[in-house]
Amino acid sequence: MSATCLPLGAKAGRGHHGSQRPPLRARRPPPGAPRPRADELSTALGVSVRTLYRDVAALRAMGVPVDGAAGVGYRLASEGDLPAVAFTGAELEALALGARLVATWADPDLAAAARSAVARIEAALPQALRSVLMDVPLYAPSWRAPEPPAALGLVRQATVAGLWLDVEYVDLRGVRSTRRVRPLSLHFWGQVWTLGAWCELRQGFRAFRVDLIEAATQGPPFPVEPGRGREDLFRHYLADTALNGFLVAARWADEDNWPRTEAAYFGAMPTPLRWILPGRLRAGVLKILVARDIWRAGPAACWARYEQLLDSLDARAPLDGFWIGPKLGVADVALFAQLHGLRTRVTPGQRASIAARPRLSAWLDRVDAATA
Repeated sequence: MSATCLPLGAKAGRGHHGSQRPPLRARRPPPGAPRPRADELSTALGVSVRTLYRDVAALRAMGVPVDGAAGVGYRLASEGDLPAVAFTGAELEALALGARLVATWADPDLAAAARSAVARIEAALPQALRSVLMDVPLYAPSWRAPEPPAALGLVRQATVAGLWLDVEYVDLRGVRSTRRVRPLSLHFWGQVWTLGAWCELRQGFRAFRVDLIEAATQGPPFPVEPGRGREDLFRHYLADTALNGFLVAARWADEDNWPRTEAAYFGAMPTPLRWILPGRLRAGVLKILVARDIWRAGPAACWARYEQLLDSLDARAPLDGFWIGPKLGVADVALFAQLHGLRTRVTPGQRASIAARPRLSAWLDRVDAATA
């Protein structure tokens, strides 16, 4: 390749980055020599030919002038260079604040990586934007934050790498236990980190506060098994928390739906009781919905989040079969139970929103038919 040579498809631990192979600039052919072909480049980079073709297409889509074709060879045009790094002011604010949050609240290794990333971005920015990035007046003061949990770095590494994790855990009641878990996701809640995992002891998904993990040991990679992965965890918590909250809000909090809910639930109740009981029950449910942060910001914010959730589900819904393969599973039933409750005549607005997502609706119809 002439001009600037790019490490197409190179990954940490593979290609010249991980094996200390000479960079492609050192392998640049002399003027007039044939262009290196895909098989030669893939060998030099330690990736497959298919990966190299994909990365060439991605570079071209970014505007990088890669000349050549399969069977002919590839090179960058002599005037070729990577597109200039360009960010809006809001994007720079987001980068600066995000890095500062990580530096304050994450484990030391990730905090150092955040600072390094900002330094790299700063070096690549045009001179006029460098001061903008460094002078963003948005901070995450470290003197107000507690020390990150001692096990956070090790837990994070195991979660990213998919490694078994043996933990000594003490719950909020002081009960100790030893668990072997499949760490699937880490969540930061403003003051506390939690680990979402499949627990071998309980044979189910559990959430562990990382600051309550007294000791942790990494093991080998855990196998990929249906019903125990990250997507399954997502569906599990989605059905039990987010969707259930919207279902309750649709029936009890939504002013348009409440008359239908009242008639369906309390229509046969004696009139004197109906004057008193439904209103009191509704007031109690509204307090719970506010406490759970479902209705705190009001109906507009609640239903905007509902629409976003439906968009996510519609994008993830299987085109054929069910969530985990061709057979109906627990994840299908759990999600269906909540969504089907939003497809009734009591909640016509929420039902219309689901109907507007064809992929999600088709999956719901398949589950409905399979459970009939």
